[in-house]
Amino acid sequence: YQRRVHGEVVSPVIKSSTLGIPFYKGRVVEGANFESWNYTGKAVLRTAGINPTDDDRELKWMERHMELTQLFIVIGSEPLCFALGLPTHNRDDLDEKARQLPDPSTTKAFVIPPGYGIILARGVWHDFPFAYRGPSALFTANSDEVVTALASMKAPGPMDFGDCYKIRLADFWSQGWLVDAPRPSA
Repeated sequence: YQRRVHGEVVSPVIKSSTLGIPFYKGRVVEGANFESWNYTGKAVLRTAGINPTDDDRELKWMERHMELTQLFIVIGSEPLCFALGLPTHNRDDLDEKARQLPDPSTTKAFVIPPGYGIILARGVWHDFPFAYRGPSALFTANSDEVVTALASMKAPGPMDFGDCYKIRLADFWSQGWLVDAPRPSA
């Protein structure tokens, strides 16, 4: 188990725990709770398929959540690429306007292999992951508030409601952002 500034890694390595659930001694190794996962209201657990596209290395949108610490686990057979930027809302070195935007210098690509995942820290800038090699799938734990807000949009556009602050990067930067994760050879 690893705790990083972008969030908490979820892996097949069981977090050590003193949790004393007595029913399955020897058969079940109880792991510690992931205290970093938070949400408001009702939890929403779902899956999503991720397919490669011609422009999937171009980052067009980024969003952040101030209540939810979103969970993603790669359950497909191929890895997924996550573009993650450190929170800006709490940075003293930025003015109020800059705190409302992701910082390109802290936005990095992370390739998450099948069977692993991440619990994003509060305020981490992100977009839905990209297919890295081929089609894959993920399991996500979200809040109903965020899913309802995203689903209420009639067309893609900036939003700031339902604990989802989402921006179109082209509205603030003239040059697009490319996800810096070179494709592996087949």
